[in-house]
Amino acid sequence: MGLDDTPVLAPKESDTPKSISRSRTRSNDLTDMNDVWSELMLYGEEIAEKLRSYDVYAFTVTVSVRDTALQFKEYSTKITGGTQTGITLAREALKLFIENAPLPCRSIGLRASGLKQSQGAFQTDMFSDAESEEKERRIEEEISNICSRFGENKLTRGVLLNKVKNYSPGH
Repeated sequence: MGLDDTPVLAPKESDTPKSISRSRTRSNDLTDMNDVWSELMLYGEEIAEKLRSYDVYAFTVTVSVRDTALQFKEYSTKITGGTQTGITLAREALKLFIENAPLPCRSIGLRASGLKQSQGAFQTDMFSDAESEEKERRIEEEISNICSRFGENKLTRGVLLNKVKNYSPGH
């Protein structure tokens, strides 16, 4: 049996993460698809902000679901061309949720993984909409710039208005 004497190194702030995720267990069950969409949008925007800060694109999205019996399941899909946008992360997660998870549920989570640095060119296929994705990325980046300049939550999507009042980012 071999032993490794090399010290364990803590990750540096500059290290690129392997995945970025957000979730929370609610005090009440999610019973409405609009609430699921709002949660996923909130998580998607927070994750997208982190993706842009690390200058990486996510090529896999995973939605995690804890049902009312507290059973935990995850569902994943690939994103052709990658993404740095919350709207794309949330849309893909919602599709997975609709296809696989029943309502009501106790909690949902969203994870972006398969992260790759953005400096390389990514191959897209004929079915992806790279122009629309880039437009969404620029819009979300400008929203982030405005919020960092004038204060968090000064500009938000309408679907998140109720969530923003009752939610503290990063929790």
